[in-house]
Amino acid sequence: MLIQNQLLLEQVDFDNAMYWKVPVSVWRGNQVIDFGGFIKQHDDDAVCIASDYFSKKEFRFKVR
Repeated sequence: MLIQNQLLLEQVDFDNAMYWKVPVSVWRGNQVIDFGGFIKQHDDDAVCIASDYFSKKEFRFKVR
């Protein structure tokens, strides 16, 4: 189960957020880059939210 402000770290976290349509925000350091939305797809390198792609190496993703 995903809870508010939880970081998505493992593949299963991203899978669950996508499957359950849990809104996520995108962070760089301590700054919100994008209030995000629902994950459309993801792979080992990137996450697609709406029509934007974010690198998993460059950004962090949190449950809103």
